[in-house]
Amino acid sequence: MKKAAFFDIDGTLYREGLITEVFKKFITYELVDENKWHDEVKPSFMKYDRRQGEYDDYLNKMVEIYKKTLVGLSSEHILFFILRSVINC
Repeated sequence: MKKAAFFDIDGTLYREGLITEVFKKFITYELVDENKWHDEVKPSFMKYDRRQGEYDDYLNKMVEIYKKTLVGLSSEHILFFILRSVINC
């Protein structure tokens, strides 16, 4: 039996990217309040997902919160607790 693994880091096959997965981990690890997702990002995501809105609007909302979250976090925290969980290394 042959085995294969596929990685879609840039969202070519599925319309989500690595940044979204890391953002979800920020919420899971309580680095971002879940209300930020529901109140600020999700409305733009829903428009984008329904192909009624722009990806950039959705991404920019997420990136604003993402940048504020990264300020003051150690690279060690990001690498070992968040990225490691996303890419399972």
